[in-house]
Amino acid sequence: MLYRRTQEQVSDIMRRVKSEDTTPEVTFRKALWAGGVRYRLHPARLPGKPDIVLRRSRLVIFIDGDFWHGNQWRSRGHASLEAQFVASPNASYWVPKIDRNMRRDRLNTAALLEQGWRVLRFWESAVKSDIDACLRFTLEAAAGRVETTAISRLPQQTAAVFGDDPETMRAGLELAGWTLKPPAEITDSSLAAATLMLGDNQIAGLVSLLNTLKPADKPPLVLIRLRDDSQSNLADILRDLNSMGYLCDAFVLDAEEFHAVDTQRLYVVGIVDAPESKAVPVESATRPRSLVDFIARQRDIRWFHWDLPPFEPRHYQCPEIDDTYTVHAAAIRWIGEKYLNPLINVLMHGRCLI
Repeated sequence: MLYRRTQEQVSDIMRRVKSEDTTPEVTFRKALWAGGVRYRLHPARLPGKPDIVLRRSRLVIFIDGDFWHGNQWRSRGHASLEAQFVASPNASYWVPKIDRNMRRDRLNTAALLEQGWRVLRFWESAVKSDIDACLRFTLEAAAGRVETTAISRLPQQTAAVFGDDPETMRAGLELAGWTLKPPAEITDSSLAAATLMLGDNQIAGLVSLLNTLKPADKPPLVLIRLRDDSQSNLADILRDLNSMGYLCDAFVLDAEEFHAVDTQRLYVVGIVDAPESKAVPVESATRPRSLVDFIARQRDIRWFHWDLPPFEPRHYQCPEIDDTYTVHAAAIRWIGEKYLNPLINVLMHGRCLI
């Protein structure tokens, strides 16, 4: 692994890494050319300087290196980008650098979509493992035979906030790089976020609102912070989200070590067009045994589980708001930076964003 090499070896390797004309990129271009597709390369006038541009199809293509663009930590089974570099003497350099790359990828993708381009992003590892599948998908996209997905709204990172305590939810999301929209603009938002009480009419109200929306108008992400951490009625909420096309995740954040009162919260995430998780997640700080057992019992619910690192509130404090809400806003910021943002980078790849 990278951190087992000496610093001199790492420096030498990185000096030889190219940002353009990498081997997977050149291989993919040759396959496109052999298939009769003509293209432009690296236009500086477009956001992110796409690797390949098909002007007639209004399609841009990126071949993203797994290390540089934040996929290697997942492919190696780590719970976070930081975990990949836990033993590296240069973690303070690599983690912020790769995190900036991931953020720039989201911003450039959103800007290209805003300009009317369709965006394809492939991991280098996907091109290496199955270039034929990548080529077929590109040709389908160029021909306009790829369906629109709500995932296309994710790179813009916009959130409509509902429910109790909206200030805390808004503060945390803004610090994680999200732009807030009024609830009335939910159909143009990436995320619907709410703080609710289990058993309260607000739950039924949010579910009813989402149900009234057409599938294409539903936000691709839903985040619910439950003020009651019991599991009563939780299964019903998850089934409601399933019925609207969302896969579900659930986890607990507990800041008791850092704050004496009222620190544990149960969170639910709904996500469309994500790969379904068949295995029950392992017990961890964010998924305690009681929650893992609950997930195992709900055999009819369709899940999506995202690996999560430990929650450390001291690194995510929000001085902008009253101390009473600091821990909860820190939790929302943590969810944004460690769950939602990297999830968007993963979901942007291997599909055509329109």
